[in-house]
Amino acid sequence: MSEQIEALTKSAQENEIKMMEELQQIKTDYQNLKVSKDFDILAYKVLSEAFLQELNASLQGNKKDLEKMNTLQSKNKTLQETVAQMIQELQNMKTENQNEREKMATAYQQLKASHDIQVQTYKILSETYLQDLNKQIKASFQSEKQYLEKTNFLQAENKTLQDIVAQKTQELSEKQKEFEQMESSQGHLKASLEVEVPSEALFLSRNIPSGEALQQVSDGETTTPEENKSFWKRTRHLLGLTKPKSWKKKNISNEQTHPHSHTKHYNINQ
Repeated sequence: MSEQIEALTKSAQENEIKMMEELQQIKTDYQNLKVSKDFDILAYKVLSEAFLQELNASLQGNKKDLEKMNTLQSKNKTLQETVAQMIQELQNMKTENQNEREKMATAYQQLKASHDIQVQTYKILSETYLQDLNKQIKASFQSEKQYLEKTNFLQAENKTLQDIVAQKTQELSEKQKEFEQMESSQGHLKASLEVEVPSEALFLSRNIPSGEALQQVSDGETTTPEENKSFWKRTRHLLGLTKPKSWKKKNISNEQTHPHSHTKHYNINQ
């Protein structure tokens, strides 16, 4: 029995020691846990404070963002209203533009039709004007051509007349020289006749009328072919002189060169 008590006592002591050890271990663990918990609590406190600060900052930022969002929403609403108003205005402008386009299309068609009519009218007028102008040009050209031909003809005829006048002037000059020579010869012949011929012949030669007196015939008188002869021709016949051959050749040459000339030919026998 005592052994059992001792065993129980010993067992109780051992249990007590173990319990003390366990208690001490528990205390140690508690302290360690407390320290760890305190550290964790402190860490959590620091973290929670930091989190709260971040949360406050985030809330503050969110508040600002919210304010910004509200502002943006307000602006967006205003913008939407503005856009809606602009869309309505654009729609109205589109309608007005459509109406204007329709009016312009109608006006364009009317203008095009009027323009086509005017173009056709101007085309007809221009063609008529060109035809009249061509006729006038052709008539003017024909008139100018006829005028030029007439001018050329008159110039050629004038040149021919000038040549004839120059030739006749030259011939008259030569005839004048021959006439002067004849007068000189006649003077010498008369002088010699006054000395040599009988008095009757001298009387006849002195009483030969002048050329101007022979040409004047009184009213009612008739002239014979002998009276119509020129003074120089009658003188030549009286003196027995012949017509110079150079005069005959020149008259024949003039008649062959200008058979149809309207210029008056001077007759040496007159």
